[in-house]
Amino acid sequence: MGKIKNIIKVILIVVVGTTMSLAMCTYKNYVLEPEPDVVYIKDSNNEQVEVSIKTEEELEETIKKVLEENIMYSNDIDNIINTDKSKDNNKTKENDRKTEKEIIDKYKSRFYSMQGSYSSKISSMVATAKKEYYGIPEDERTSSAKVKIGLKYYDKARALEKECDSKVDGLLNSMEKELVDNNYSTKTIELIKNYYKNQKSSQKQLYMSQIK
Repeated sequence: MGKIKNIIKVILIVVVGTTMSLAMCTYKNYVLEPEPDVVYIKDSNNEQVEVSIKTEEELEETIKKVLEENIMYSNDIDNIINTDKSKDNNKTKENDRKTEKEIIDKYKSRFYSMQGSYSSKISSMVATAKKEYYGIPEDERTSSAKVKIGLKYYDKARALEKECDSKVDGLLNSMEKELVDNNYSTKTIELIKNYYKNQKSSQKQLYMSQIK
């Protein structure tokens, strides 16, 4: 009977140990080390190059480059619109047509505001997770306790992330529609999506590492 109990103990240790190892592997690979997202833009030689936008400054600079590339395209469209207007005086006046930059700036501002709001919510959640961890007795602050609390709040953060994703998608869909309606390129949509994905990855690394 004693041997059977010992065998059961060994099995339980192996199962628990394997489960914890898998949890730590998942935590490390998918939470702390997500894959960076990339997008393609044209360089000075008009060749497609791969870029990964990780900061707001990089996003602003890349959008600026794309806007400069679109000048010739926009001028061509303007000429077509002006020609059509000479045939139809009932069409909207050119002065009433928003510029590409005006449309981008409007939605970009809303995007930054939305991003800041959700980042604040996640930051508050991480602070609560840390408080819960350091609220347990010191001798109970084991690796398993860290993983348990980390995954608990990670699930909550994921739900909040999905909510934010949905709102960002809606915002960018509206932005895309307005750009298309005004005959502008939608390249900036890709840039903002790239920045958003990479920002989420870096924020996950930052926040989750605080409770390692």
